[in-house]
Amino acid sequence: MKLANKVSVDTGAGDQFGGAIAIGYAREGAQLFLQDFDDRVERLEKIAADARKAGAKVVTGVYD
Repeated sequence: MKLANKVSVDTGAGDQFGGAIAIGYAREGAQLFLQDFDDRVERLEKIAADARKAGAKVVTGVYD
């Protein structure tokens, strides 16, 4: 795992590109802090759940 013991802060994680990066980092062992605008919270939580399934520790945050 290339990113074991690393933390990734991903702003814009609720869109397709940011979500794909988050899942890729999760698969490589990174811990994630995912954030996006409050109107994308459902998509953000789905990506967080997928990252957790890949084995990552995930914290989410929303902003307006």
